[in-house]
Amino acid sequence: MREDTYSAKLAYIIYWDAKGTLRKENSWNSWRDDKIPSEEFKNEPTEGFVLNRNGGGGWGSNSRNEFIRVYDPRGFEIEISLANLLFILQETNSIKGKGLEGEFVYCWEGPTLILLPVGCQEYSKISKFTNIQSQNITAEEGTRGNFFIDKMMKQRLFLERGLFYKRSEIFSETYGVVIGKRKNIFWDVSNECFVGKDGWKYLAAKVSDTHDDWENIIDKYSKTIHTHKIEKIITKEVELVYSSHDYYDDMKYFLDPQGQLVSINCRKVNEFISRWGRPDYPTKYVRKHRITHHLEIEGSDLTHSAVGSVVDVTDNIDNYTCVDLLFQMDDGRTIQRKSTSWQHTDDNL
Repeated sequence: MREDTYSAKLAYIIYWDAKGTLRKENSWNSWRDDKIPSEEFKNEPTEGFVLNRNGGGGWGSNSRNEFIRVYDPRGFEIEISLANLLFILQETNSIKGKGLEGEFVYCWEGPTLILLPVGCQEYSKISKFTNIQSQNITAEEGTRGNFFIDKMMKQRLFLERGLFYKRSEIFSETYGVVIGKRKNIFWDVSNECFVGKDGWKYLAAKVSDTHDDWENIIDKYSKTIHTHKIEKIITKEVELVYSSHDYYDDMKYFLDPQGQLVSINCRKVNEFISRWGRPDYPTKYVRKHRITHHLEIEGSDLTHSAVGSVVDVTDNIDNYTCVDLLFQMDDGRTIQRKSTSWQHTDDNL
């Protein structure tokens, strides 16, 4: 119960998501007044909202973000941010004695409640996004060349279902090896890359039966690493170029002085000094070169064996040769894959 509101009720609004989960329920239970029964309303366009007053601000431990109280015609008040109010006044008018013009719905940006005017462009986008969550595509509807939209509003062109070759991730024991798995293969329009997906549930609707650039996309796909099996892995000497992400792992391949292939982490680390018998604050970041794995290449297989303890070769790194892996494909091509810090380059090149 709140005396500083029109109805003596200040609401904490939560919602059911597309999976039937009541979001922020624990926070709602800790905040609500149990003497006031909970109420459920459809989140549909509603008019009659009225600005009440502002609040918040202050200094120190008693301060809180500034907010605006808004009366909901269903008999309670809510609090919105100043940024939300400015957006509302940018899209509609507040008339003295009548309140805010037009209809509104509730939405959320992360954990933040937003009062959204129905007439704005953002409402159209959110409505479309909400509507497609209940739509689905089945395997029978997936025909080669069909153009789809998925539930994240991304456009995808279906190429085929087949073996999709992709380099294993950096945290995998087979890092650096291209492995083929049977997938539904799509061209991701927004990210301009090929992706392999399991199943069809993440797709929402078919946009069209074909795509204007179909022939060029198929030609591009035929030239990627995704389409063929590796017959042989070889190494190629390259210039040692460190990642611009100074404080992330910077994994690179090297040949040691004996010609053994090793994986070395070239990241920067804190260097500490000791004062009065205990470590103190770091004095600076320095680049280290620490061997993490010994590797063996046998045809198309790359095997890893972790080192038992840290082997720092920083003082001897000039005797190591930086290399990249090249994959000789079964169609005669040789494709070079370069590692970039804790990520790797796109396989669609």
